[in-house]
Amino acid sequence: MKTQVKTVNTTYKSIMRTKYFKLGVEDIKNKNSWHKDYDSWNINAQWGYERGRAYAIHTKGAIPVKNGRAVTREAIYAYFEGSRDKAII
Repeated sequence: MKTQVKTVNTTYKSIMRTKYFKLGVEDIKNKNSWHKDYDSWNINAQWGYERGRAYAIHTKGAIPVKNGRAVTREAIYAYFEGSRDKAII
């Protein structure tokens, strides 16, 4: 069986560092619909964006992702909880 996309291992922190994750979080916090460029992104960017949206919904926007340029431990733990509970894939 062939897969559609090659998968690779990654970390929560790596996902959360991307600009697409940030855009997903911001769009939920600002009550925006889908990003206007979504259809032009590659699949990995779309996944990052979707995860950012799911993170923002899961945390109700209450846990900032970064403090300055660094992803916070609280955000990583919140992502872990969301992943464990199947709220974030």
